Amino acid sequence: YSQILIDGRPIFSALNSLYGLDQIPANMIERIEVIRGGGSAIYGGNAIAGVVNIITKMPVENSFEGKYTYGLINGKTPDYSYQINGASLSENQDIGFYIFGNYNKRETYDANNDGFSEIPFITGTSFGARAFYSPNIKSKFTFDFQSLNDYRRGGDSINLPPHEVMMAEDMTHNLNAGGITYETFFNNDLSKLSIYTSFNITNKKNYTGTDKDPNGYGKTDSKIYVAGFQYAHTINNNSVGSAILTVGGEFQDENVVNEATGYRTSLNQEVKVFGFYSQLDWFINNYINLVTGIRLDKHNFIDNLIINPRISLMYKNEDLFTLRTTFSTGYRAPQAFDEDLHAELRAGKRTIVELADNLKEEKSYSLSAGLDKYFKIGDLPFSFSGEFFFTKLNDMFVNEEEGIDEHGNIVYLKKNTSGATVTGTTLELRTSFSLYYQLQAGFTYQKSKYDEPHIWSIGVDENNIQTTDEILRSPNTYGYLTAYINPFDNLEFSLSMIYTGQMKVPHFAGGILPDGTINENDLIRTTKDFVEL
Repeated sequence: YSQILIDGRPIFSALNSLYGLDQIPANMIERIEVIRGGGSAIYGGNAIAGVVNIITKMPVENSFEGKYTYGLINGKTPDYSYQINGASLSENQDIGFYIFGNYNKRETYDANNDGFSEIPFITGTSFGARAFYSPNIKSKFTFDFQSLNDYRRGGDSINLPPHEVMMAEDMTHNLNAGGITYETFFNNDLSKLSIYTSFNITNKKNYTGTDKDPNGYGKTDSKIYVAGFQYAHTINNNSVGSAILTVGGEFQDENVVNEATGYRTSLNQEVKVFGFYSQLDWFINNYINLVTGIRLDKHNFIDNLIINPRISLMYKNEDLFTLRTTFSTGYRAPQAFDEDLHAELRAGKRTIVELADNLKEEKSYSLSAGLDKYFKIGDLPFSFSGEFFFTKLNDMFVNEEEGIDEHGNIVYLKKNTSGATVTGTTLELRTSFSLYYQLQAGFTYQKSKYDEPHIWSIGVDENNIQTTDEILRSPNTYGYLTAYINPFDNLEFSLSMIYTGQMKVPHFAGGILPDGTINENDLIRTTKDFVEL
């Protein structure tokens, strides 16, 4: 439910999201922008829970850096990497480029010495560049390219071919992505026009199977092409304040071809989306800011035009507090390619997803309200933020198990259910004990429930149908803590902690229970909470 962007472009596919952001090297990233909710019409319809925008580095000065990192997991398993990056600019700074390169390797880690990996073997290389050319002071061309190669192997006996072991997941990803952007200012610098095109081509070869299964091989090819424009104009009027009007359009074409020939399953899916948006960012006075916008999308899987209005209002008094509230809508279109089912491949289960007839888009209505307050306790400054969020999902997608086909594949039917509700509160606190000591912490409590119980397992026959009213794999509590100590200009210590609370997860028949026995039926278990430090 989050829109992941690279430099503002929606080229991060469902296939790329299999490992989250783990494949993106840190030295190509300038910063990461995180926006909660879908309050901006500029971002796509998938910006329901929020937006994660990865901004890559631009050359700003001549530089070169080399880095070698070596670590040991539990004191014995090597994990290391090499990194180089550098930048160069012309004397008058009208031409510049930034390059990066990485090599990383991590050995297999077996935590409980049972012969099966808890953390897989990984080796990867990546390189890329970003360059610009400014023909004059008011215009600029930007070019970027990234190539990422990633190999992962988990299971037992990783030195043997994957079809000769008890359990294996063996994957190779090759990703090539890039784009061109042209930006120009005109109308006394009150107007800006951007025109861009981007692409992402990812090829994945994989084996996932158990018990020396010779049919576990497959491959997936994903191609995404994006082209669009954005025009922004600044309006200054002393009687009504100032405003920025933004209009734009975007076309996205994504084609996914997935093949598992041994199990006689294949998928060829092409998604085409035309999007148009308009947004007015109005600074009414020194205290009040109103953002209104609307986005129109035409998706080739949906007959009707999808309309998403969004509005945000903020009152900001720096001496007292800041109040903000947002109402937004969003959508997800039905599609058969779903990496959420990937976990069942690790259990040796092959799945097929079929789309039910007359599927509607999944629609969201979200409301959030927040308070920011700055205060002091003695000489100690504090910054407090609190936010309440509520999202109603209508016609929510669920994958209900239909049974087993003649080739032994589990058949899921993607269908609309009545919906779900996600509601919660986030609290954050920041303080600086001095210029050298900073602390930041946050905690979220939420509830994620279906409006009506939905089927998550049919077991071996219709007498074993199981339902749940809670959204699985969704913790009710989570939080973080980050501390920085900077005693000298050239020395910094940092400590970070991420807390994940309990959640209910499916545990399918055949899985090993904590007491070592094998459970005979599908069941739902509650996980323990855990901390990453």
